[in-house]
This record gives sequence, C-alpha cells and structure tokens, in this order.
Amino acid sequence: MRAVIPVAGIGERLKPHTLALPKPLIPVAGKPILSHIIDDLIEKGVEEFIFVIGYMGDKIRDFIQKNYRNVNCRFVKQERLLGLGYAIKLAIDNTDDSPILIILGDTVASFSMDDIKDRESNYLGVIQVEDARRFGVAEVHQDRVIGLEEKPEHPKSNLVLAGVYYISDVSKLKMALNELFQRNIMTNSEYQLTDALDLMLSSDVPFHWFKLGSWYDCGTFSYLLKTNRLLLEKNNRFPKELMKDNVIIPPVNISSSANIRNSIIGPFVSINTDCDIEKSIIENSIIGNNSTLYGCILTDSLIGDNASFFGRLNKLNLGNDSQIKYVDE
Repeated sequence: MRAVIPVAGIGERLKPHTLALPKPLIPVAGKPILSHIIDDLIEKGVEEFIFVIGYMGDKIRDFIQKNYRNVNCRFVKQERLLGLGYAIKLAIDNTDDSPILIILGDTVASFSMDDIKDRESNYLGVIQVEDARRFGVAEVHQDRVIGLEEKPEHPKSNLVLAGVYYISDVSKLKMALNELFQRNIMTNSEYQLTDALDLMLSSDVPFHWFKLGSWYDCGTFSYLLKTNRLLLEKNNRFPKELMKDNVIIPPVNISSSANIRNSIIGPFVSINTDCDIEKSIIENSIIGNNSTLYGCILTDSLIGDNASFFGRLNKLNLGNDSQIKYVDE
C-alpha cells in the first residue's frame, strides 16, 4: 500500500507560527501533526509514502528523513499553489497504476481499512457538517457516491470530503486530472481534486463512501487547540516525578525533558521538549520546544519554539523566537 500526502501549503491562517515552521510540523498532543498521520498509516500497512512539498519543504524532508529513516519515502516539489488536483497530478504522473491512499497533511482523521471493503473499487471518507459550503460535497445514494461538487453555494448534501481518498482506478484518475488541465477546469482559480473525481463519476467509474470515525482539523488556531484537546484523550502521558512539585491535571502530554517547578499544568496541555516552566498556571495550551515561561497564567494559548514569557494572565498566540516580559512599575 502507498500513500500520497500533500504538505505544500503555506498555512496562512496559522501565522505567525507558520512563518518559521510549516503547518504539518506544528505539534499537537506531543508530536507534529504529520507524525500523527504517518504513524497511523504505518500501522495500517502503508509501506510507501509520496510527499508533495513546497513551502519550507526542506524542513519537512529533513524531519521525515531524520525520524522515519526506515520508511520508503519520495518527495515531489510543488512550485506553484494551484490546488489539490495539481498537487496530486504531480505526485502520481510518473508512478505505476497500483492503488493509492490520498491523505491531506493538515488533518488527522480516524478510519479503519475495514471501511474499504472492496480494494478493487474507490472510496471517499466523509463527515457530516452543518454548513457544507466550504468543502467538497458528496451526494450519495445508499452506499454509492452519485455526485461531487467543490464548495457549492447550494450544497445537495451535508456529507463533505474530509481528506481521505482510496483510489484503485489510478489510471482513470490520471486521465481525469489531465482533462482538468486540458480543459482548464478550475474552481476558485485552482485545479480541484473534487472536480477530477466528479469527471471520473461522469465516466461511470464507481465510488463508495464511508464515514470517518473522527476528524481533526488543524487549519486554524482555535481548531488546532481543539484537536490538541481531543488527541490528548488518547495521548495522556507525563513524567510521574513532576507530581512532586507541581499539580498535574490530565489529560496532558509533557516531554520527559521539560523542567517544570511549582506550577499547575492542565487540563489539555501539550508541553514539548526542553521547556523551562516555573510558578505558572497553564491550561488548554500548546507550548513549543525550548520555551521559557515564568510567573504566568495561560489559557487557550499557542506558544512557538524558543519563546520566552514572563508575566501574568493572558491568552496568547506567540510565534517562534518571541519574548514578552512584564515589568511592574
């Protein structure tokens, strides 16, 4: 089994953090978003990965080569951000036609390979939402997909594509993507994978659908913190010796290299490597690597790597290499 993971996006909605770190490497619940995806796919039997890289692609490549040395990985450079369809076309143009999983690199989805009952067919993972206008929408009848539309003004369904695609007819996907370019079919000035899949449907290529068990969107600051909360329920761990001088309120994920003293941590806090924290109260927050916090009360906050904060009650979105210090008159 092989997987294609597009990770070329800029992460505009997560600035200032994505000015120094690509979005897939932002940590949630103790490890980068991308690690949650890769680790899950390895457990599912994926043996080959194709990463479509662009913005800060060298950092993504370095991270994967350092942490997944024994995994068969290939990297394809996306020079222009022309949509998901363009990214997938780059990834599969020069590959064979064996089945692929396409998994978006900025969401963490829970699903089972048992959901793909017939490996000779095609499957789309969906979720149900209240407002489907921001998504690719699937119109279904029984177990079959009968229509697809990207970001429709008047959706025919509230089932939306959630970044998990199993494609067995890869040769026909290549043909559909080529047709997008030849006919210049674009939605919102981009070549969309949804439009290519709809061309396949129009050519009587069958698609089935299944509901994802869960779906964690990491695209915005608030959703990142929500994802952190949900994943911590399954990734609650911290050095027990921290309970001697601190109050730890699970679920949390605290690196063994973090130095924490006289503090209250939790619930829903992720603290990464080599942090130094003293006399602080932190809840519902993510603290990046090698950050220093002293005398602060934080809630609903995202602190980047190498940041320092000496202060008081706050709600912060603090990027890498930043420093805030309050001086009382």
